[in-house]
Amino acid sequence: MLSLLHRCQTTRVIAHRGARAYAPENTQAAFEKAVTLTGADAIELDVQLSADGVVMVCHDDTLTRTTNAAHKLPAAPGGGYPLHHYSAAQLLQLDAGSWFVKAHQDALQGRPAPAYLHQRQADELHCYLSDDDLRHYGSGSVTLPTLASVLTWAQQAHVELNIEIKEGTSPADGTLAQQVVALVQRHGMAHHTLISSFSRQQLQHLRKWDAQLPIALLADRPQAHVEEQLRALGANAYHPGCTPPDDALGDAAEAHIAQWQKAGFAITLWTCNDKSHMARWIDAGVCGIISDLPNRVREMVMQQTTHPRKIAYPATTEN
Repeated sequence: MLSLLHRCQTTRVIAHRGARAYAPENTQAAFEKAVTLTGADAIELDVQLSADGVVMVCHDDTLTRTTNAAHKLPAAPGGGYPLHHYSAAQLLQLDAGSWFVKAHQDALQGRPAPAYLHQRQADELHCYLSDDDLRHYGSGSVTLPTLASVLTWAQQAHVELNIEIKEGTSPADGTLAQQVVALVQRHGMAHHTLISSFSRQQLQHLRKWDAQLPIALLADRPQAHVEEQLRALGANAYHPGCTPPDDALGDAAEAHIAQWQKAGFAITLWTCNDKSHMARWIDAGVCGIISDLPNRVREMVMQQTTHPRKIAYPATTEN
């Protein structure tokens, strides 16, 4: 398998929190659908620590948007439902699918819903979201996964992972980074996993625990001295946002991409859902595109004639 994490000969299709336009984000259902139906090469997902130190897969700091925590769990002291306040056993009881069914129906009726749900076309819904799917998602049986369970599945299914360590909720002492590295190594996924973060501190922790595991710096606004920053972190890749308000490419985007990849850094862009933009970035030679609609990236990769690329991750040394 040509790995996203070691060489970029063609643009890789990376499903943002799984195929989240067609399944509840950051769930096993979304990950499996991304691979089996939409043609994703890799899965992007987010991790946080539970109160008892289990690495859970979830994007938001709080649980209310994508679970039924407000109806299932007692509020934390001071109010709210922050993930880190609850044990893994409590988190695994939550319904992480029913919210998607309501959001899907809201989008169909033109009511407020996440933008990526409004972007879906009728033919895509016909192909990638069935009535049986919706019944399953609304059944209460879709739960938040642990990273360990996702790694077990990915190893068996030969799926690559892009694990994002959240900036605001991750322990400053590197506990989460250490546990993520240990889990990746234990599951034999070090050659098929990249870990990314907006937090330079978390990336430094990652390098302390593993000198070779591919890591990437995320950015949501233009950065000065990108190559110097990446070298200082021992990073292998740069993941700039490419869509306003999270545009980190700025002017002369293609020139920047070429410069960074010539310097040996793999460039993956997020989050791109527009086909014309996908075509632009594929022509620019990016190593990967992270999308809520990975089927569109796959379609555009198959249509576009890309330039041969031999961008290898540079060697890293322990800081």
